[in-house]
Amino acid sequence: MIYPHTATVWRRREEGRTVAWTRTELGRCRLEPTFGAKPGDRGDESARSADLICKSRGKPFGKGDMVAMGTVGGDVPPSDAFRVESVSMVSIGGAPLHWEAELR
Repeated sequence: MIYPHTATVWRRREEGRTVAWTRTELGRCRLEPTFGAKPGDRGDESARSADLICKSRGKPFGKGDMVAMGTVGGDVPPSDAFRVESVSMVSIGGAPLHWEAELR
């Protein structure tokens, strides 16, 4: 199956000077993670990233949202969740085929 995973997404909303999160579960996703490290001034720094591909008719996530794989509970994203850095739609004839996100 090309989209075997479930993802939990926390959509970021700004309410005045605070941030609130709306939790949503998405099916039909595929996560392609990359784990590693790069040298830094004070030791290695995480080079963890991932590409997320989801089947959805509407935009399922946006820049600044947080994503964790699987079904994850809670009103706020866990500390190890990925942050969405960019989102793009892949379409055929103008209709969305799937959405792709670069995660850090």
